[in-house]
Amino acid sequence: AAGDGDEGGHGGGQRVLHRGVCSTFLTSAAARMQFVPLRIVEAEGFRLPAEPAAQPLVFVALGAREAPMFAFLEQLARARRDGVLLGGVDVTLVWGLREPAHLHLEDELLRYVDALGLKLLVCFSRADAELEVLRADAAAGRPKPALRVVPGARKRITTALTLGAWPKAIYDLIVDDAVFYLCGHPSLQGTLRTVL
Repeated sequence: AAGDGDEGGHGGGQRVLHRGVCSTFLTSAAARMQFVPLRIVEAEGFRLPAEPAAQPLVFVALGAREAPMFAFLEQLARARRDGVLLGGVDVTLVWGLREPAHLHLEDELLRYVDALGLKLLVCFSRADAELEVLRADAAAGRPKPALRVVPGARKRITTALTLGAWPKAIYDLIVDDAVFYLCGHPSLQGTLRTVL
């Protein structure tokens, strides 16, 4: 989305970090004290299961369409923190991006890796790179998890789901009766349904 990660200025020389078209619009409207009409429409069926720990959860996001997935991850992390979500939860984020520069929200990702044991499967369609998740390891001098971009093969998400190590991981999740959430362009959603 236009404005993702750009810094934009608003009155008084302040610099504000914007992350998306809607954030930019709302920040601009707030700066002008402009009324913004709003209607909330709930998406029936697009919510976490009543017992999220009962079966694996797989979030598939394409490009900048990760916002609903991050909202689900935040909901799970908050439930864990508040003691509502007891026991383990099996959560995987499959994220297709064009290049490593489009990987944002690293701090949030690492927080979910730490709090929920989030598994990340990230592929880059326009860069010869892969994302490596380094788990917390006090003996290695890494008290918190970290992300590292390493050389690898460029691949689209549909290719990543059918070749290499990913198909086995995804197949195991399907066998375990995982709940899949797809968020991306409608034409790609059809392709992903076929691949899955």
